[in-house]
Amino acid sequence: MTEIHAVRNGLASVPQVEQVFISREPGGYGVLVVLPDTNAEAQRAVFDREAEIIDAFPATKFDFNLVFRCDRPLNEILKPKGMQLFAR
Repeated sequence: MTEIHAVRNGLASVPQVEQVFISREPGGYGVLVVLPDTNAEAQRAVFDREAEIIDAFPATKFDFNLVFRCDRPLNEILKPKGMQLFAR
């Protein structure tokens, strides 16, 4: 499994994750994870998946960022860079 597949599959396993974007960075990847709102359970689940991804690819650098939409359109918060891996 490639890093990109691991990111997509791992984060897609968290039902609250709405969108994931990935971009190539020197030595690894930047990953943007979008949640609909602040939710401690979902945040813990995302952090657990991120840790699993990092452990599976120790030679690859991952820069994970988590965004809470809080009923706002994502494009009002930021402009995601890279490729959208999935959206619900």
